[in-house]
Amino acid sequence: MINKDEINVVLACDEKYVQHTGVTILSLLNNKKSHHPIIINIISSGLAPDSCRILEEIASRYGATVAFFTVDPDKFNGLVMFNHYSPAIYYRLMIPDILPGNIEKAIYFDSDVIIRNDITELWNSDVSEYYIGAVYDPGIGNEYAANLGVSENNYFNT
Repeated sequence: MINKDEINVVLACDEKYVQHTGVTILSLLNNKKSHHPIIINIISSGLAPDSCRILEEIASRYGATVAFFTVDPDKFNGLVMFNHYSPAIYYRLMIPDILPGNIEKAIYFDSDVIIRNDITELWNSDVSEYYIGAVYDPGIGNEYAANLGVSENNYFNT
């Protein structure tokens, strides 16, 4: 049974991005002001035990918990890879299939962001009428939106 009081956060990474993921988790929890427990769901193709331990230690210092989910990176063979990106950029697409069915809502963050405020207001946003809630990407999204043939207002970056 889901605890409606819990905030579920999802991050996706591989071993190369564990350090960045740790910083994202630290910034998330360091800015936490609400009573809501935070569950950090990490999707990877399998992290080293030491990496898992470090991420769990960061979370536990703030009373948060970490759940690890493993995907088969071979599922993403044949997909386009850009520059320095790894198959981990596609792991977010598996969120509905990987997270337990009792989780009705989650916030996905890229694993290389700094969270500067408490996320409770974001969590409390009513997105029940939408498939996804996303942040408009001003500036850089213009070129990408044009290349994709979508309206600038319909482009978001993640």
